[in-house]
Amino acid sequence: MIVIESITSNVIKFRITDSLKVGDFSSFAPRIDALIQEKGTIRLLLDGTLFKGWENIEAAQEHFTFIKNHHTKVEKIALIAGHTWQHWLAAFANLFIQPDIKVFDAKDTSAALKWITED
Repeated sequence: MIVIESITSNVIKFRITDSLKVGDFSSFAPRIDALIQEKGTIRLLLDGTLFKGWENIEAAQEHFTFIKNHHTKVEKIALIAGHTWQHWLAAFANLFIQPDIKVFDAKDTSAALKWITED
């Protein structure tokens, strides 16, 4: 499940509370698309501390397709990691997508918020 919260006019917080399932992205994509159309670009604060991966390959494919279709409209991503593998995944993603991704440990949530909101 994905919980979305607006932090500022162009900063969105995503909190993933379990495994991602098929349909998770289609439920909030219109809201993100509208914000991108209004602002031009957005910033993301991703709370992955409870993220348990993907339910199946179709859910992962939906996630990666969403990233492919939206990454050029994201300025930067602050990832609050709950697992070591998330650090590795973020480093790998930095090779292929436009926004700068900075990973923070769960104890550094205030630093993540400061970094994602500063100009």
